[in-house]
Amino acid sequence: MCGIIGLVQAEGVEVDGALSVLAADALTALQHRGTESAGLVGSDGADRQHLDIVKGQGLARDVFVEEKLCKMAGSRVIIGHNRYSTAGKKRWAINCVQPFVVYTAIGTVAIAHNGELVDVKKKRKE
Repeated sequence: MCGIIGLVQAEGVEVDGALSVLAADALTALQHRGTESAGLVGSDGADRQHLDIVKGQGLARDVFVEEKLCKMAGSRVIIGHNRYSTAGKKRWAINCVQPFVVYTAIGTVAIAHNGELVDVKKKRKE
């Protein structure tokens, strides 16, 4: 089972980068839920086209270094994911680092999930 977190900064609270550090600490605390990869995606809540993304393979403490977390300093909403794979080939691992980000006509969307998507090719055709 993977580890998933979500944080929202309260309105009226100054955005100072503390939320990204808290998110990284939360995924580090959930490291026992997955050690293959870790990722955070954040938004300032206003720009629907831009998301701040920090993710990579390995342990959360190695992925979320200070230099990378700095680029999330303006995030007011953050989701995160630690991966523990139950399916898929290891060579796909870099493509499986979550949260996934999708760019659409109405804005950019990020999603993290815990589970297995089966029959993906068939469902895409439908």
